[in-house]
Amino acid sequence: MYWSGYQIIERAELDGTNRLTVLRDWNSMYDVLGLALDIQTNGLYFASFRKSSIYHIALDDRCRTRKVLEVPRSLGRPFLLAVDDLFLYWNTGYHIPGNTYRTDKTRINDQFEIVLKGLKDPRGIAIHKGNSTQDSKYTAYSVSH
Repeated sequence: MYWSGYQIIERAELDGTNRLTVLRDWNSMYDVLGLALDIQTNGLYFASFRKSSIYHIALDDRCRTRKVLEVPRSLGRPFLLAVDDLFLYWNTGYHIPGNTYRTDKTRINDQFEIVLKGLKDPRGIAIHKGNSTQDSKYTAYSVSH
């Protein structure tokens, strides 16, 4: 299992043994939110609300962290994440109406689509594996920095 605090990500076995720190950030670079474990890539995604970005940690011996997506603040800051075999999803909005977006996780770039609009103060997101679609009814976004 994995869990986070403001500047830390930790893990342990399901019985609480072998507790380890995966990420500790004393420089306040990350405000860790919305963990999403990706078994396929042996990685962990997390959001930084403050930096309006999504990061990936490789869960190997080195635990390398890299930014995978910067979300324009005009669209709302990411804070809840979920991942399935095809897509990385995130919610925006915190005490304001928000949206759910997704991007192809195998080629994350500045192109993503909106899946749901106008969420009222979302508090969680979960994905039913195998239920994703590539339906064209979603609005695609292409963002340039």
